[in-house]
Amino acid sequence: NDLRQGQAVTAFFTNQGWRDVLGYHDLPDITPHQAGRQLVAIAAQHDYTLFEHYYTDICGHHQDWQQALNALETFDAFFGGVLDSLTDNMLVIVTSDHGNIEDLSVHGHTLNPVPTLAVGAQRDALAARIGDLTHITPAIVDIGKPF
Repeated sequence: NDLRQGQAVTAFFTNQGWRDVLGYHDLPDITPHQAGRQLVAIAAQHDYTLFEHYYTDICGHHQDWQQALNALETFDAFFGGVLDSLTDNMLVIVTSDHGNIEDLSVHGHTLNPVPTLAVGAQRDALAARIGDLTHITPAIVDIGKPF
C-alpha cells in the first residue's frame, strides 16, 4: 500500500520488478528521477531515513557488463532526483559495506576501498569524521550534536 500511495521506494526505483516478478500490477510506473524525488519527500517527514539499494550488488555478482551499466545509469537518474529535491537542512550519505560492481572480473565482493559521498547540510563536518566504514554509524548518531 505504501508503494501505491507514494510513501515507499523500491530498490529497483520504478516498481517494475514488483509488477513483473511479484505480480503487483496496480503499482504506479515511475521514473528513477521521480523515485529520487519521492524518497526525499518521504525523508522530509522523518528525522532519519535509510534507503538500501542492493541492485548494483546483484549486478556485480552476475558479472554482466550491460546489466551493470544499466543499473549505474538508473542509479544516476535516481540520484539526480534526490539532488534536485534536497532542502537546505538535509544530508545524504551514500556508501557501501563492500565493493563488487567496480570489478566485474570478481564474482564475489571485492576488497577495494569503498568511498563515502556526503551531500548537503553538515557534509564537511561529517566527511572529516569518516575514515572508514566503522566511522559511519557514530558520525550519523552525532549529526544532531555539535561537531
